[in-house]
Amino acid sequence: MGASRADVRRRAQRPQHRRSAPVCHWSRRPNVSPSLYAPYNALVADGALHRLLAGLTPPAGLIDAAGTPAELAEAAELLGQGPTDWAVAMSRRSFELVLAAMPGGRPPTFAAELLRAIETSALDLLRTLYGDSAPPRPPSPSRLTADQVTLVHQLVRLRVPFERIVRGLRIVQQHWTEVLVGAIERHRPARERTPLLREIMRVVPAFFDDSVDGVVAEYLAERQRLMARSLSSRRDMVLSIIAGGHPAEEAARRTLGIGLAQHHLAFVVWSQDDLDSSPDRHGELERAALRGADALRCPAPLTVPGDDGEVWSWASQPQPFPEDYLGPLSVFAGGRVRIAVGVPGHGPAGFRRSHLAAQDAYRVARSAVPARPVTGYRDVSLVALLSADAERAGWFVAEELGALAAADPGTAELRATLLCYLDVGRSFVAAAAALHVHRNTVVYRLRRVERLTGRPISDCTVETHAALTLAGRLGPAVLVPLRS
Repeated sequence: MGASRADVRRRAQRPQHRRSAPVCHWSRRPNVSPSLYAPYNALVADGALHRLLAGLTPPAGLIDAAGTPAELAEAAELLGQGPTDWAVAMSRRSFELVLAAMPGGRPPTFAAELLRAIETSALDLLRTLYGDSAPPRPPSPSRLTADQVTLVHQLVRLRVPFERIVRGLRIVQQHWTEVLVGAIERHRPARERTPLLREIMRVVPAFFDDSVDGVVAEYLAERQRLMARSLSSRRDMVLSIIAGGHPAEEAARRTLGIGLAQHHLAFVVWSQDDLDSSPDRHGELERAALRGADALRCPAPLTVPGDDGEVWSWASQPQPFPEDYLGPLSVFAGGRVRIAVGVPGHGPAGFRRSHLAAQDAYRVARSAVPARPVTGYRDVSLVALLSADAERAGWFVAEELGALAAADPGTAELRATLLCYLDVGRSFVAAAAALHVHRNTVVYRLRRVERLTGRPISDCTVETHAALTLAGRLGPAVLVPLRS
């Protein structure tokens, strides 16, 4: 039996002490301005909506409710026992429709929470249609109650795609729109049908749209939090291994997503544009690491953020890497992304060794002139070793080369000629061929070196060769600047 207008006014004036609804990730009474539902205030005042709701009766048979007796009694106090039981029955049907749309053909682990959420949602929708004037629930940043937030977090941990959650919401919305429209067409007189249908088609979508917005926002926020925690755990374990730790194989596989008992090749990936602060910079570097692993025919690599905006990465595979592992990485030529590559290694020790080699190559590559797209540790191992202490490396170059350490183009040409001459076994002909110049040009430049340094080139030692190699790779980082 429907409530009288006097009853409605007394309920609106009476202080409400309703408990917050339980888990309801499907929808809830929107925390929006009451003006959203102003168009149907006239229907509430006229009693048309109350008469519609009061006429709702459950189908024959006993249906177990998901809510507690106290929650159902609270709903029945406002809506009446018949409409409350009808909502429970319709919720069960909505639940079955959602389950039927899920892949796998069996109830999910969160089935009980899902049914409870749909049922609570249905009762909230009827309360909204009834014109319940109870104070709104305390808002949360995601506009969901604490129980709803907990259920959304559970779905995130189960990796249920939010598209599937939204689809479930829309299935419930469609079902409830259909059953309410059907009730209007079957039980209300013709003069009430058009305004009732208009308001049902206004209120129900607004009710569910508010829920979709809240659920999606909370889902994405929680997924981001989980990713951040996972990334933090991954980096902590990586740092532990680099420091010499040996985590259990299963723990490493669970946290890092790779098996440590494999062959590893470490990368350091960065952008040549140090001023690049675009939001997707990290994503661009991770995609570059993925391209590198793909070029080596490895699965998706492990990646973690570095210390200064770079990305650390490991390509891993069961079999050893080929000798020419740098060759496939030519895919990076011509872009703004740079990559420093370590040496292949096996097991946890190889994982660590490869990374430390990649870090050394990265340090050299950042100072190298000119910059190269790919820097392999094996190509710069001597420079990396000699330049581990940058200040001392500069002292070594200045003291060994003397006037030949000046940072000007003419002196750079002389250093390059002398280095090439030493590299090819002190042959004028071979040096000329390597430099693409005439033999006499090589002789002329080397005589200029002798005049500049005050000693014959035959006196060049391994230290001279090392200093020239440092200067050739690191340039201004170890040279003596010109005085203005």
